[in-house]
Amino acid sequence: MTIYENGKIHTMDDSLAVVDSIAVQGGKIVARGAETQLLEGDRVDLGGKTVIPGLIDTHLHLFTSAESEADGELVIPTSISELLTHLAEQVKTLPKGEWVVYKNTYPLRIDELRYPTLAELDAVAPDHPVAVDGYYSQQLNSCALGKIDLDHLPMGGKVVRDEAGNLTGVLCNCNSVFAPLAAKREHCSLEDAIAGLMQEYNRVGITAAIEGIGNFGEIEAVQSLCDANRQTVRMRYTLIPPLTDREAFLEKIKALRLDPEFGAVRFLKNVVDGGILTGTSLMQAPFCNKEEIFGLHGMGDAWCGNHVTKHDLLVDTIKLAQSAGLQHAAHCVGDGAVDALLKAYEEVGDTEGRRHAVLHGDFLDDALIRRAKAVDAQILFQPAWHYMDAPNVGKILPETEAEKLQPYRKMLDSGVKVAAGSDHMVKWDERSSCNPYDPFLGLYNMVTCRARDGKAYRPEQAVTREEALLCYTRYAARASFDENLYGSLEVGKQADFVVLDCDYFTCEDERIAEIRPTMTVVGGKVVYRA
Repeated sequence: MTIYENGKIHTMDDSLAVVDSIAVQGGKIVARGAETQLLEGDRVDLGGKTVIPGLIDTHLHLFTSAESEADGELVIPTSISELLTHLAEQVKTLPKGEWVVYKNTYPLRIDELRYPTLAELDAVAPDHPVAVDGYYSQQLNSCALGKIDLDHLPMGGKVVRDEAGNLTGVLCNCNSVFAPLAAKREHCSLEDAIAGLMQEYNRVGITAAIEGIGNFGEIEAVQSLCDANRQTVRMRYTLIPPLTDREAFLEKIKALRLDPEFGAVRFLKNVVDGGILTGTSLMQAPFCNKEEIFGLHGMGDAWCGNHVTKHDLLVDTIKLAQSAGLQHAAHCVGDGAVDALLKAYEEVGDTEGRRHAVLHGDFLDDALIRRAKAVDAQILFQPAWHYMDAPNVGKILPETEAEKLQPYRKMLDSGVKVAAGSDHMVKWDERSSCNPYDPFLGLYNMVTCRARDGKAYRPEQAVTREEALLCYTRYAARASFDENLYGSLEVGKQADFVVLDCDYFTCEDERIAEIRPTMTVVGGKVVYRA
């Protein structure tokens, strides 16, 4: 038995109790507060430090992130000049015909607020296929266009042409064409890459997460880590079901051999729209400046984004999830996409208690929040989108739409179920990654509504420190039916907790973003120590 004492331990239980000690045995909390005084065991002096439950990220992409830098740094240019300079260096040594792909490079996060043009890419790399991949849209050069079958694109895929009918090099929702071209592991096993990134997650206090999209091989790789006692982040998985042979797919899920404390399939997923950073999220009002910023020519004045998965398939997948006792989730960035998903839930019915999820829900008004609550759908949001992109959404959306971005206060006041995450997609660094996955940056944003430019956007939507932390702990565990396993520091629950280098509850607002764990514990095991 280990007894951690002389701390300020915020349990985040129903009463938000604060105790000075907890006792851990067999990976679980067996006593807390005064009950620990008479127990025998190894005693660890916390030195008055603040302790919180392990932080839970309810939407990230562990597998793509782990592989993205398993064998070296992934470059995400932040300006066109940086991109073209890097590209010029690449083509000096790469054989002609070899692809150059810039992953997760978005017009709205480039200094010039646009993609490089077809002509700019051709001038630097005429003999190499180049894709600037914003995931939900891509800018290609002429060499790349010649290698893509433009007549057979993925579901929701679009080819953009200018007013004269000429190809601009922009494609929408064609990421699956370029995914195989991304940097792959050459010297590092998938298990080692995952284990390495999990250690980075532990370093910022993350002890559990919900994977945004996985496959069976990746899930089995994590279970191999678990078998070898190397898994340090508890995982819940999301799968996209095939369009055919769905019953066989469900049987394959049942056949997975997983340790339920460290791994479980929870969600079946659909993708309803694209992304706000590429002008492809499905909005209820048209985009502004779509040609200049996103290169979306020929879309007409009423372009509101890309509607990928239509109503009937949504309904079928929701029913499939419910028949299998699984949760359903859908990628819905825009308010138009949220509306489409809620219509499907309303048609299916029988959703109460299912804990289906709106993934992202970046733009919400009062009516959508009320409808989500009525069908008992939870909203799994990511403060990183507000932190990174609040400064620019007003340049691409009408003010009435931009004001809907991440309404934290409205969501919590409404009583709709919510939880927070990051949507971490690539790179390992907690701040330069896309998206930044440092939960203390997310907590800072929720408490202040401040973005990366230091300005507060719609500060009336800020929440208290306790409310923000609940979205990363107890509420986040509830998102995947795990509230009886972890998410708060209570007797009988897993001993997942984080010791902080300063007091999150009393420090100055700006200090929240700089908080660092000095120790992270998962199941009673120290997985990180500063």
